[in-house]
Amino acid sequence: MASLARKMAGVSRLQLVFLSMAWLAGIYVNGFVAIVPGTDAAAILLNPAVESHVVFATLGAATSVFLVALAWAGGSKRTTAATLAAAICVVLAGDSGLAFVLGGGTDSAQSMIMGSAFVTAVFFTFLSMAGADSGGGLRAYGRETSKAARFSCYLALLLFYCVFVTGVYVNLFVAGPALSLPPALAQSAFRQAESTSPFLIHEALGGALLATLVVFCLSMLAKGASRSSLASVAPALLVAYSAYVGSLNLTSPAAQALSSGGAASVLVPMLSSAGLMAATVITMLLALGLRPERSGI
Repeated sequence: MASLARKMAGVSRLQLVFLSMAWLAGIYVNGFVAIVPGTDAAAILLNPAVESHVVFATLGAATSVFLVALAWAGGSKRTTAATLAAAICVVLAGDSGLAFVLGGGTDSAQSMIMGSAFVTAVFFTFLSMAGADSGGGLRAYGRETSKAARFSCYLALLLFYCVFVTGVYVNLFVAGPALSLPPALAQSAFRQAESTSPFLIHEALGGALLATLVVFCLSMLAKGASRSSLASVAPALLVAYSAYVGSLNLTSPAAQALSSGGAASVLVPMLSSAGLMAATVITMLLALGLRPERSGI
């Protein structure tokens, strides 16, 4: 049973990598691949960037099916449910993405479903990892950490999810329309975007996330300069970096954001998403170490 749990933990980590890479590839596709009405779907799907996105997503789907089988064999209903939910979310993301492409990139709702489903799959993958007992490893420091560290870590993960989902919405329905306007109108649209409810909610969640990660970091460091304590600094730094880079599109003059043919407005959300995803994965791995020891899967 322990061998099966270790195998499941390893496959879960592999799936987390595949889904994270698919997410980042999708951000690149969203910015650099033109998907407009009338474009041949086959031509879009054969684009190297789109192919990379599809390959990573397919690998994530394949590992999710393998995880369902492992969890089923292990007999844990909770872990099986988490792995099954992750697999369903990956399929839903793929189906919505295909519908978005076939629709010529005009249905932002499909894109919203795709992005949200992908993020949800990442978090269900984490839950499946938490359900597997890999024995020792990261969990060696679990009993030495304070309640503040555990609570702030788990709260940070919840806030990560909310920031991701609201960020997708802001990118599609707030920043996206502003970027599509002529440069003469974009600056005014950007300023208006800063005062919209979705943007303010996203900003508030991001601030709460950063504050929570600082508390988590301080709680960990209070226990001494162990490897895990030092690693807890990384998510806070990455989220601060992501927030700074992500704010450039909406706080900088539109002319600057739209310079170089709009390249800056594309790279900014890519860099911001990369930092946020890296912080999420690190926090997930640290959260596994905060859990008490268990026996069985």
